[in-house]
Amino acid sequence: MGRKRTKQEKHIDKRIKEELTRYYEYKEKIPKLKARKKQCELDYKYELNNPPYGGSVVKMPQGNNEKDPVAMKWEKILAGIDSELEHCERQVHKINNWLSVLTQEQYNVITVYVCKYQCHNRSHAALDLKCGEDNVKDRMNDGIERIRKNFDNII
Repeated sequence: MGRKRTKQEKHIDKRIKEELTRYYEYKEKIPKLKARKKQCELDYKYELNNPPYGGSVVKMPQGNNEKDPVAMKWEKILAGIDSELEHCERQVHKINNWLSVLTQEQYNVITVYVCKYQCHNRSHAALDLKCGEDNVKDRMNDGIERIRKNFDNII
């Protein structure tokens, strides 16, 4: 049996596990956000070219006015999507870096049990990995510890 982990190490391990369980969520969100951004850009261009208001005899200047409510609305929507997209891409990149320090066994257990099964159904993960449930738990803990030791700025 190894040494006991400190309270801080347990806290960091919990944060690592939480991020790893969100890995596929982040990965699945990226293409959806890109598609949503593309659609919003098309809707934005359409609304700029076909404004919902009218009736004026005065010709509007070409280009978009930064103070135009339509432009402001769409810029805010697009900025929100960009922010969320950047966050997801950063998280996927960070988790990929974490996974790169693991042994093959640890990598397999982390991606199946933690990322795929979200730390539920250890027996199913053990069947997928063709190993025992205790082995799954041990490899997961070893992998999380390895990530914690290799990366200083986890939190």
